Amino acid sequence: MHSRKHDFKKLYTNQEYVKEMKEDQSLIKNVIGNSPKLTRPPYESMPGLNESLRNKVVGNNLKVWDWTIDSLN
Repeated sequence: MHSRKHDFKKLYTNQEYVKEMKEDQSLIKNVIGNSPKLTRPPYESMPGLNESLRNKVVGNNLKVWDWTIDSLN
């Protein structure tokens, strides 16, 4: 799962990232019958996905897949 909104300022605040990933997970499960666990943060994880938020993601039984190439966006 990645993100439907790509709203950087909103996505990485409070529980919004986890909330959106759980919503995506539910939509995907309704279509394919399985719940994906892998998430890839938009705009890569830094600086938005800080340690506290990452721990919330992991605490919600999700895994973070990250990348380190500058997309210049």
